[in-house]
Amino acid sequence: AGTPTRDGVRDAEFNDPRLVEVYDADCVSTRDDDYFAALVNEAPGGRVLDLGCGTGRLALRLAAAGHAVTGIDPSAAALAAAQSKAGAGCVTWIRGTVEAAPEGRFDVALMTGHVSQFLVGENEWVSALRALRRALVPGGRLAFHAYDPAARIWDRWNAPDSGRQVALRDGTMVSI
Repeated sequence: AGTPTRDGVRDAEFNDPRLVEVYDADCVSTRDDDYFAALVNEAPGGRVLDLGCGTGRLALRLAAAGHAVTGIDPSAAALAAAQSKAGAGCVTWIRGTVEAAPEGRFDVALMTGHVSQFLVGENEWVSALRALRRALVPGGRLAFHAYDPAARIWDRWNAPDSGRQVALRDGTMVSI
């Protein structure tokens, strides 16, 4: 993990469009996406807030399933990547943090992947949870993913010389 910046975005992979493309190519659909999609699909046609939507992988999937989706992310580069994808016009994209979420608008709010780990310290968590509560309708649900800190899974994310390669949209192969 990197050092947080004032806008809550860490590390270049979320700021540099070239690195966002590599991130997007490397981070494809997961079992976690299946879990969150199943959770949201329990109430068809729901209004969904995807906080920390990144390049839009899950937001676009949920919109294609008939949900009204709003994706919020502080990274202009990640949002640009999301907005360039097929179906992007079906999602409302907002550049910002949880405070940008419209009040009383969502049936479910999601924080997937490692989004919750960008909330560092009790004050940030309390502030984010209050903002999410304001964004949810009465009876709305919040679902988020968090890694076990003892597992230190992030040590495997950027292992030097992993030998892995990913294909970018133009077919270029990149070693990561």
